[in-house]
Amino acid sequence: MSFIKKIFNTKSLKINTIFNAFYQILALIVPLISAPYISRVLGPANNGLYSFYYSIVTYFVLIATFGFNEFGTKYIAEVRDDKAEKSSRFWSIMISKLIFGGFIILIYFIFVFTLYSSDINAIFILLLLSFNIFASTVDPTFYFQGDERFVSISIRNMITRIVTLILIITLVNDENDLLIYTAILSVGQFISTIVLYFSFKKKEIVFVKPSKNNILSSTRKAFAFFLPSLAVTLFYSLNQTLLGAFGYKEDESGYYGQAVKILSLLSALTGSISIIILSRFSYLNKTKNDDEIRNKTKKLFEMFWSLSLPIVFGIYAVSHVFIPFFLGSEYSKSVYCMYFMAPVIILSPLNGLYGNIYYRPNDKIYIQTIIIFSASIINIISCCIFIPLYQSIGASIGRLLAEFFQLPFLILFSIKYIGIKTVFKPIIKPLISSTVMLVITLVIINIMEKIANNFITLSVSIFSGAFVYYVLELIIRDKFVYEITKNFLKRIIKKK
Repeated sequence: MSFIKKIFNTKSLKINTIFNAFYQILALIVPLISAPYISRVLGPANNGLYSFYYSIVTYFVLIATFGFNEFGTKYIAEVRDDKAEKSSRFWSIMISKLIFGGFIILIYFIFVFTLYSSDINAIFILLLLSFNIFASTVDPTFYFQGDERFVSISIRNMITRIVTLILIITLVNDENDLLIYTAILSVGQFISTIVLYFSFKKKEIVFVKPSKNNILSSTRKAFAFFLPSLAVTLFYSLNQTLLGAFGYKEDESGYYGQAVKILSLLSALTGSISIIILSRFSYLNKTKNDDEIRNKTKKLFEMFWSLSLPIVFGIYAVSHVFIPFFLGSEYSKSVYCMYFMAPVIILSPLNGLYGNIYYRPNDKIYIQTIIIFSASIINIISCCIFIPLYQSIGASIGRLLAEFFQLPFLILFSIKYIGIKTVFKPIIKPLISSTVMLVITLVIINIMEKIANNFITLSVSIFSGAFVYYVLELIIRDKFVYEITKNFLKRIIKKK
């Protein structure tokens, strides 16, 4: 029992990363089961409607959180060894969240009943989606992230994913069950947030009544984190909203939305360590530990390229087989959305890493904010040009251009802190291995398509591609893959 408590309360970067990785793997596996089911049961039109209405709610969720989560993570991490100050900061942030979130919820209900008064179906969907706003308002995740206790968060998220999957498969049976599907996801998110409160240790936090000045100070400081979050949300949700605004809120929205869901899951695998890095780098900056910062930055990018490049090259290899098999033949247009947005799997986490390694821990977030908002303008202009011409593919082009726009500027303003060589030197070996893997995988697919069905073709190509990449990485001694393999073999031999 003491061992379990130790795991739950650990601040080890390695254990936190392992548990977060387990969750990201589960987050990938669950949709691999639910997405094909939902895409076929609800169909492109209903999936498009859900994605469109969810994109609207996302803006209210963002405003309700108001940057408190990102600011709170950094703010708690700076004093994680001081119980009194940590308690004071927790309650000032939490009360600020409740006040601000309550006001936004009121505005949301006015918005729903004013704009959708004649559409009862939309009202029901949007009311069910409001549980996402309630969940974000009472969410204490920032505390556990700042305290580097990611095990509690990961286990909570794992349980939520599994229960949600069971309920979806059990209760969502045809295209008339869109409301049930919405309720499962939204109410489930709210309940899982409440469950997280049971992860607090006894007397871990003492109640400290925040003063009016503390509440105003927390809100003011959180605003700096809100602006880049707003811009990032524009990347993820605005394109979906614009598709609906241009009259494509059903099928075309469904094609784009399903592609984004798949890419977001894969992107989460490469960027899963990002929020952990924010906590650790905020703490290291506070303690002026420059040597460890440099060492961890170097290792981080070695890991990043070794994980992200094969995923992107793999998408180009298998998407034309994967999408029809996974989502259904009616989603064939999602293949082209995947092709255009595949580089986002690298660009989005990479942009996030620059923010969490340099801009946020060093209070340079205003620079990142300007860059992201500029990219958002590029995104909006691109969408307004390309969506009328290419619909879902146009939205995909807009997203890609916006992500590409950010990176050079993020590099430029942090170059004295994060050297170009530190970031891009580790790319060479994974790039070579990924390129060879792509060619071999395409050859295998071409052969398998003539003699086997899509499932066998997909399975053989994915496993053979992964095997080829892994072997090549060992042969050319990519540092991350080689060290992981060597350490694993050492432990196996030691146990024997």
